[in-house]
Amino acid sequence: MKAVESSPRPSPSTRGGIIGSARREGTAGDWGDGGFSGTTAGVLVRAAAAVYGEQREMEAWAVEQECESCAVVRGQATDTLAMAAASRECGYVVFRGTRDLRNWMSDLDCRLRIADCGLGKVHDGFECALASVEEELKEAMEGWSGGVKRVFFCGHSLGGALAMLAAGRWEDRRVSGGTPDTATGTVALPKAWVYTFGQPRVGNGAWARWYDGVLRERTFRVVHADDVVPRVPWMLGVFRHAGHEVFFTGGSRAALVDASWVRKLPFDLFGLWRRHRLDLAALLADHHVSSYLRILNGEC
Repeated sequence: MKAVESSPRPSPSTRGGIIGSARREGTAGDWGDGGFSGTTAGVLVRAAAAVYGEQREMEAWAVEQECESCAVVRGQATDTLAMAAASRECGYVVFRGTRDLRNWMSDLDCRLRIADCGLGKVHDGFECALASVEEELKEAMEGWSGGVKRVFFCGHSLGGALAMLAAGRWEDRRVSGGTPDTATGTVALPKAWVYTFGQPRVGNGAWARWYDGVLRERTFRVVHADDVVPRVPWMLGVFRHAGHEVFFTGGSRAALVDASWVRKLPFDLFGLWRRHRLDLAALLADHHVSSYLRILNGEC
């Protein structure tokens, strides 16, 4: 397989600048640690779309990525769904986004609760949704640390929020020394990487600062300029975003990385006009996972 240079890592020198599509080919096992990759995002957004479908669609994606295991877990109380798949070198944890009334109830439960890390507060509905599948996910991921070199957490919409929460917990355990194992002692965990699509805010400022302290350089929030969901829940500034924002302006696979509010102001003003003129169904069409598939797979 041809070795090619990966996309640059977002840094102060590229802040607010333009990045192009990735220059890396192959499965996730071939990807390096060079920062945001459009190709990586393209593969993972297909996973985020697959978890909305039937199990055979999830398994087909796992086969495409040369995975040797693929488990689907469900939280009945919240109807939360996640796929856990692993190849010889990479693990994937993919959360489904909002699909039915129980998912909407999770989205709308905007109360804040103390975060699992003990620093800051997070969205209560998201926390409850993750808790409903967490134990089953841990069981599905047992044994990954032996050969897996990195774990990708991803999801669209609500799924992106759950991916960020889960990755934060994973990384917290990793930097604390790993996870206990009764047979071999403490087992080191591989690094987490996070790609989310149309993700709403997860926690308050204190939690976002904690998260950025452990995972900012490996977290990429892909945002469609016309998508209203990444702007909620704002709630008078209580909720804050974390990680690097990769802001696609439409019509191109180029994107702004961590753009200032001034750079994004024209798109925000246009969004206000659209929200005034369009009905809810039309607005949510820009949030649909298919919009992110089109952007990241070069169909726009």
